[in-house]
Amino acid sequence: MHRLLIAHGKRREVSIYGYGTESSYERWMKMATQLEIIVYGLACLDAQPGGYRVLFPDGFTTPMFDIPKHLAAVWVRERSELATAQWPWRSTGNDFTVSAPRKLTISGLLKTSNLDDSQLIGRLPNLRDADPQFTLSDAPEAILDLWIDRGVLSAHAFPAGMIVVKWVVDLDESVNTRLSFGDDAWIDLAPATKQVILANAGVSNNERPQRGNHFNLYRKLATNRSGELSVPDPAIRPQMLGVTLLDPTHEYARPRTPLIDCSPVFAH
Repeated sequence: MHRLLIAHGKRREVSIYGYGTESSYERWMKMATQLEIIVYGLACLDAQPGGYRVLFPDGFTTPMFDIPKHLAAVWVRERSELATAQWPWRSTGNDFTVSAPRKLTISGLLKTSNLDDSQLIGRLPNLRDADPQFTLSDAPEAILDLWIDRGVLSAHAFPAGMIVVKWVVDLDESVNTRLSFGDDAWIDLAPATKQVILANAGVSNNERPQRGNHFNLYRKLATNRSGELSVPDPAIRPQMLGVTLLDPTHEYARPRTPLIDCSPVFAH
């Protein structure tokens, strides 16, 4: 079984304070032709014909009693490339918190070839290694539900024990790139956006340290929601690093700020 992820970039006029609007050439020079999307934190990537369904277990609206709340968020980078958004929940600059279950769809991504997941297969822990009877529910409790069917996917390990998935996808330069979360929430990316981080991170501070087995949050996606889940090793250890996280809001991928002991991306 394998895995995958989602996000995007956009095209629009950019006003430079005191200088009016950029020329067409200046806009063309700044436009990104590819976007890098990072799946960061607790997410299940379910291999299906033609692509992957990506589910972030909901640790916010109905938290489990023994696991701290988890926040799903979209971090657009670099921060200086300000996104345009209609957003019903909390946002600060280019950080957008997702506070209700939503499907994420994306417009403005090219499909120049079939999905390449050769550097992903076997490199993520598999939920059925933790529980051979694990089965996804027909109605999983997911805060985000995504579909991926194009681009290049790869898995990457960090020294702190975390695994992230990188998705590199080509952009359609003729249209805006938009992340849509239903009819009332969307994010348009600035032309020079380099990276989007899709996060599902545990909430922790000095007064309320995190406890409990975070891995059990995957029970929110299962038909059987009882029992303890352990963290299995992937069949193939992912390459160390090979990806740069551009200023993550929660820096638990770095050993000096371990918000959680281990929050890899998992596959069903």
